[in-house]
Amino acid sequence: MSFITNILLAGLFHAAVLFLVAAGLQLIFGVQRIINLACGVVYALGAYFGITLTAWALAQGMPNYLFPLSLLAGGLIIGLIGIPMERILRLIYRRPESFQLVLTFALVLMLQDVIRFFWGADPKQLGSLAMICGSINIFGVTMPV
Repeated sequence: MSFITNILLAGLFHAAVLFLVAAGLQLIFGVQRIINLACGVVYALGAYFGITLTAWALAQGMPNYLFPLSLLAGGLIIGLIGIPMERILRLIYRRPESFQLVLTFALVLMLQDVIRFFWGADPKQLGSLAMICGSINIFGVTMPV
């Protein structure tokens, strides 16, 4: 039973993440009529930077329960990437979508190389730090709060 519960809860978590990414893409394309393929790689860049900033802050003596603040700070700092990206994309707003596709795909390739240069190709994680705020037991599966 715990195996099935673990799969269902993990699937629910991943579905929520995919929903947030899809909602962001819908907002960008549906409302602003901008095709931006670089959303996912900026999301990944924010995740890698957040993990790095959190590990650094914890090494500097920040209390464990304040780690969400460092993740938030990392996201806000990486959010500043949107300013130069917007200036680049502003040049092709009134052109056909193929220009937007090519430009944002080029941004994807460049930012992927930045991620590989600084963090390598291996996945990163913070270990069991997510359990620091407590956990609940659902049908034999321990989930962070």
